[in-house]
Amino acid sequence: MKSKKVRYALSIILLVVFSMGGYLLGRYGSSFGKRKDFSFRKLEATLDLIDKYYVDSVSIDSIVNKLVPAVFEQLDPHSFYLTAEQRSQEKESLEGHFFGIGITFNNIKDTVIVINTIPNGPSDIAGIKAGDRIIGVDSINIAGQNIKDDSIRSILRGPDESIVSLSVFRPKDNTTNTIQVRRGSVPIRQMDAAYMINDTLGCIAFSRFTMNTYNEFIKAYAELKLKGMKGLVLDLRDNPGGVMHAALMLSNSFLDKGDLIIYTEGKSESRNDVYSDGTGVMKKLPLYVLINEESASSSEIVSGALQDNDRAIIIGRRSFGKGLVQRTFDYNDGSSLHLTISRYYTPSGRSIQREYSLVRDAATSMTGTSVWREVNSFMRIVFSTRGWCIRP
Repeated sequence: MKSKKVRYALSIILLVVFSMGGYLLGRYGSSFGKRKDFSFRKLEATLDLIDKYYVDSVSIDSIVNKLVPAVFEQLDPHSFYLTAEQRSQEKESLEGHFFGIGITFNNIKDTVIVINTIPNGPSDIAGIKAGDRIIGVDSINIAGQNIKDDSIRSILRGPDESIVSLSVFRPKDNTTNTIQVRRGSVPIRQMDAAYMINDTLGCIAFSRFTMNTYNEFIKAYAELKLKGMKGLVLDLRDNPGGVMHAALMLSNSFLDKGDLIIYTEGKSESRNDVYSDGTGVMKKLPLYVLINEESASSSEIVSGALQDNDRAIIIGRRSFGKGLVQRTFDYNDGSSLHLTISRYYTPSGRSIQREYSLVRDAATSMTGTSVWREVNSFMRIVFSTRGWCIRP
């Protein structure tokens, strides 16, 4: 449907261009210099003509919002355009927090039921408890209205320090009260798990690299260290990447001073080498990294750096193959474009990026159970040489 709309918009543009070509060249011909300038002016003139002379009223903004994504179809698969709403959601994901009331809820039979509140978060401070039913938000009745979860989240979120009035039914007391909640920062945790596999081996898994990833990792490491951890399994399976800086900081934790982590290079970007500064506290910790076909970008930065520096054993399937660096350019209306500006290379000079024309590995990925069976079998051999043992 989207592609049809794009083709429709392009058809309108081409129709006007051909029917009024003489006018277009006459009015703007003096501005055409270099070929690039010609192309830019041509597009600008075309939109101007549509706005002034097309038989029906059309939204130029709507046409542009369809044209810009069409432009990116000619580039690599990792360059893309985001609307203002999409850009806002992306920022929340990468920054690792948003401003809201700090609850987890289920929407059961058109009723928002509070599952829990973040300790010392906005709702916890205001007195909202697990089991409460939120039936109204400010002047909006949300009970029995068949409102989707995403819409409910949008209603509950808002600017930092803003006040939201919640109508709350408490089944335990059979009472309905209005509770004022002051919105605040709500962290988005990306840490999936942190636990001890046995008495000496710990495991830390997280689903994405955000601005909070490194701090979450250090906290989890400290807790496992207190439990007797002497070796670590870093689980990056199904981790699509995210903030590169988080990947660099994580890699730095395990490497000696002067070890090359990655380098980047592009047509307009000169080579930039990134080295470890030697401040990491896990430089001697035995390390094993799990990856699969969905491990991409920042996950591959970490895996490649540790592998090329002979710092970790990498276990799993061939990774996704996303070795391109994007730069974000924000528009005044809140939308943005993410444009690939360079490639990154592992310390040995390997480019992780797979060819765009290649289809993804058709092999069926192993289930979590079979993965752990393979990993455990391999690790029994590895750890037996160190005097360790993994329980099945």
